[in-house]
Amino acid sequence: GSRRRKMSPAEYEQWFINVVFLLLNRLPPDQVAIFYQTPGRNSGVGGEWLDKGLLCQLGAREAGARCVWQKIVLDSAPGIERAGRPGFINMLCFSKAHTLPDYASGFKTVDVLERGAMAYEKAMGVDACLLAVDYCLKWVDSSPGAAGDPIQDDIGPRTQDDQGHPTRASDRGKSAVLDPFCGYGSVLAAANKRGADAYGIDTAQKCCRKALNLTV
Repeated sequence: GSRRRKMSPAEYEQWFINVVFLLLNRLPPDQVAIFYQTPGRNSGVGGEWLDKGLLCQLGAREAGARCVWQKIVLDSAPGIERAGRPGFINMLCFSKAHTLPDYASGFKTVDVLERGAMAYEKAMGVDACLLAVDYCLKWVDSSPGAAGDPIQDDIGPRTQDDQGHPTRASDRGKSAVLDPFCGYGSVLAAANKRGADAYGIDTAQKCCRKALNLTV
């Protein structure tokens, strides 16, 4: 078939905002969506800095969602000079109704972290994956009304172990983790490591095959 025309920087920015809007527009109010985005050096309109964190914010506003938290994930030690890919990644959490836990609840978190080991060159680091999954399981799933959402209940058949206990995390009162751009499955493997169900989507069959077998 014919090759797809490469988008201009302005077209890419609008496309990106639209994708964020579509994802968050379908998000159940009490759930969260976490974006992991590397900014682009000189890849924005007119060669300006491309701030994908800002594009996430703009798409979220259109969907009626707000930023719950933002973190900086380092892919190298501070102080190293670079000319190409920036040395940090923005990780942002959005929701329509969920809010950041207050101090009285015992909530503590890190705002700047190293990404950890990577399944492949452009993967999300394992430490970043675990931080995102841990937040979802501890602070989102425990929120009132988070379990038993009709959308969660429609995901896959219900299964039980030999003792009759539910083997699916969502049947145990936990939300499933969904990664719509799963790549080799780092987020999925991190969710499985924490005992949660995980579902991934990717247009590349090679990525899907690798994601089925990845462990962290």
